[in-house]
Amino acid sequence: MLRAAHEPWDGFDALMEHGLETRRRLDHYAAQLCVIAPLPVRLLPDHIRFSDGALAFRVEAMNPALVPHCSVGYVTTIRGAMGERGTLAPTHEGAWANAGENVVWVGVRNGAPAEQVALFARIGPYVVDRTTVVDEGLRVQRPLVSAYESVDPELELLSAWLLSPRKSQQVDFERAVARVLLYCGFFVDSFAGDSRMSDAVDVIAHEPTLKVLLAVECTTGPLQSRDGKLSRLVARAQAIADGLAPEGGPTSDTRVIPVIATSLETVSASDQASADADGIVVLTNQALSSLLGVARSGSGPAAAMALIRERTQDVVLRPFSDGSPYARWSSKAR
Repeated sequence: MLRAAHEPWDGFDALMEHGLETRRRLDHYAAQLCVIAPLPVRLLPDHIRFSDGALAFRVEAMNPALVPHCSVGYVTTIRGAMGERGTLAPTHEGAWANAGENVVWVGVRNGAPAEQVALFARIGPYVVDRTTVVDEGLRVQRPLVSAYESVDPELELLSAWLLSPRKSQQVDFERAVARVLLYCGFFVDSFAGDSRMSDAVDVIAHEPTLKVLLAVECTTGPLQSRDGKLSRLVARAQAIADGLAPEGGPTSDTRVIPVIATSLETVSASDQASADADGIVVLTNQALSSLLGVARSGSGPAAAMALIRERTQDVVLRPFSDGSPYARWSSKAR
């Protein structure tokens, strides 16, 4: 076909001259030319979602005969370096659905968190379409951290408020915990320093993809289990869980997890035992330092939740007997 053109293209040199409009000699260069034909298979960008490791995408084929030969390759990027890569393919014939004159495959993959993922639609071994999608949470999270660092370089003040606050800096500590959870990728509301909210938890952190909500109390001192601090946290977490359930409907599928954050390196054995008995996750100074590392790296809320789950040996969530979504953690001593 190329040789039958008005100006016949004969060989690679002619293709470079007429196709790429260059007469540069390639004798001393290693060159590769990839010609992609307009094959009727494509990714649908408006239907691609990537958030906290969960990927959903759609592939459209205008010729059903191509369906058995279609697949999607992916390559993730983590902290600027190439991460996991692989190939996804429909697991059964019914994976494709009719969409007008075309057929569509809706693919879902849950895996390790990444900053972005490149997708490659293939017919057999040939790539016919590609796109790159950035984690939805990180699109907001990273600019927030960068903007904050313009006034607090290297997060020095945040680190001091979070990891070494004085007892008089209780409000600063509460705000630091809230900010770190925000930079980890959670949606956060903080009641720090508001005396009108004295009956509320200090921080609420929500992650809709993971369907989890952290009800967080903060203290720069002991957990004060004998003074009722932990039991009040349990009651407040239960009230939040009750509020999530639609009126007259089933309970919410969002798990409410009570968390107490302390600036102390360790807590007393009696306080830890009381927290374990009530299913409360205890975040000590070391755990908060690890969460700060997640915030710095931009690893996302799944990495933060993995650190929180490390505070318990048994992560099976047990709801109350009445079916409410307050999540009791079967905790054991660390």
